[in-house]
Amino acid sequence: MSTLRSKHDALLIAFSGWAVRGGYSRSLGADYSFPLSDHCDYPELVKLVESVSPEIVYTTHGFAAEFAGDLRRMGFSARTISAYQSSLADYTNGD
Repeated sequence: MSTLRSKHDALLIAFSGWAVRGGYSRSLGADYSFPLSDHCDYPELVKLVESVSPEIVYTTHGFAAEFAGDLRRMGFSARTISAYQSSLADYTNGD
């Protein structure tokens, strides 16, 4: 990263919800950071699933098991994927 920065006289700019915290730029070695997050809240996630109506939902982060359980109670096929899965095929059970 530092080679690219010096070679091109570039700046490192970070975009993250964590940028609201003081020191975030410094912790990354970034010149600037902007608080921007593409995360949904719970109602937005449910609305997204409802609007897409997928065959199956794989949950992977945060309260993954709880969210998958909520989706199943809503009538969706939903499964939690471990953070350390070796392959998506390991979780599809052939369907």
